Amino acid sequence: MLGLHYRAIGYGLGIPWWAYALTECRAVAHYLRLALWPHPLVFDYGVANIIIWHIADVASSASMLALLVAGVLLALKRRPFLGFVGAWFFVILAPASSVVPVASQPMAEHRMYLPLAAVVALGVMGINALLGRRSGAVFLALAVGLGFLTIRRNEDYRTELSIWNDTLAKCPGNVRARLGLVLLRAGKVQEAIDQYEQVLAVNPHWSSAHNDLANALRRAGRVDEAIAHYNQALQIEPHLFEAHYGLAATWKQAGRLDEAIQQYRQAVEIRPDFAMARNDLGNTLLQTGKIQDAIGQFEQALRIDPACLEAHNNLGNALVQSGDLTEAARQYRQALEIQPNYMLAHYNLGMLLAQQGKIDEAILHLERAHELAPDREDIRHSLDEVRRVGRKD
Repeated sequence: MLGLHYRAIGYGLGIPWWAYALTECRAVAHYLRLALWPHPLVFDYGVANIIIWHIADVASSASMLALLVAGVLLALKRRPFLGFVGAWFFVILAPASSVVPVASQPMAEHRMYLPLAAVVALGVMGINALLGRRSGAVFLALAVGLGFLTIRRNEDYRTELSIWNDTLAKCPGNVRARLGLVLLRAGKVQEAIDQYEQVLAVNPHWSSAHNDLANALRRAGRVDEAIAHYNQALQIEPHLFEAHYGLAATWKQAGRLDEAIQQYRQAVEIRPDFAMARNDLGNTLLQTGKIQDAIGQFEQALRIDPACLEAHNNLGNALVQSGDLTEAARQYRQALEIQPNYMLAHYNLGMLLAQQGKIDEAILHLERAHELAPDREDIRHSLDEVRRVGRKD
C-alpha cells in the first residue's frame, strides 16, 4: 500500500530523533511560509530527499524558529494572551513535528490545520491594530482571494487520480505519488504495474512497493511474478503483514493450499487481532479437511469481530461438515441478523433447512438467495430441487 505503514511512527525505523528534529525545522518554517502565501500546496511530499542530516542545511530555519520560541516565552511572561496564541501553535504541532519520527511522512501540510488558527488570529489582530476601521476592506479582499484559491484547490481533490497527478507534478521525485495504488483501484491494472515498476526502478528496496506490485500482478493473473515480488518484499521486511497476507492469497489462488496456510499462519502471528486473516486461514484449513482447526480460527475471528459476516458463514459451513447442524444454523442466522441481505447465508441456511426436512422455510431462504444473485445457476438449480421435494411431500 502507498499509504502510511502501520509501523511508520516511532523510533527504530531508520530516522534518528535528531535528524527528524532537523527535518522538522525546515518543515515548520515551510508551513509558516505557506500560511502567508499558500502556494504551491502539496498533498504528499514523500520521503526521499526530505530528511535533513546536517544542521548547516537548516541553519536559517532553525534560527528563525529559535527566535519565535524565545518570543513566545517572553510573551507568556509579559503579554500572556499573545504568548498563549504562540504556544498554541508550537504545542499542537509538537506531537508530529518535533523529535518522534513519522518515518513515512516527515512533512505534511494537514498538520497545520489546527495550528493555522493561531497564525490567522495573530494576523487578524495585527492588521486590525495597524489599519483600524480600514481593515474591513483588507479582510474582505483576503476572504474573496482565499475563497477563490480554495475552489481551485478543491478541483485537485475531485478524485484520487487528480490529487495524485497534482502531487506528482509538484514533486516529481516522490515515488509514492506514482499512482500505482490509485490506478489499481480504478481498474487500470497494467498502468498500475507500469507505475510500480517505475517506483522500484528508483527505489528497489521499498518493501511496500514490491508488495503493491505483487497485488497488481496477482490481479492481472501473473501469479509467478506476484509470488516473486511478495518474496522480495519479505526479504526486505520479513514481518510485513501485507506481504504474508497477499502471498497466502496468491498461493491459494494457485491451488497450493499448504503454502497458503503457512503464510496465513505467519500473517496472524504478526497481526493476531486481524479477524479477516483468521477467517481466511480457517477457510483454507477447511478446504484441506482440517475441520476442527478451521472451527478454532473462525471462533477466534468472531471473538475479535463478532460482526464478521464471513466468519459466521464459514463457521456454519465447518459445523455442517462436523455434523453440528443446530449450531451451524445458528451461525447462519446470526449472519443474517447482522446483514439481512447476505446472500451466502440465505443459501447455506436454505440448504441446511432442506437437509433437516424444513422445506417451506428452506424455500423462503433459497428464494431470497436467488433474488440477491439471479445469475447464479447453482442457486436456481438448488431452489428447483427443493421445490420439487416439497411438491412430492
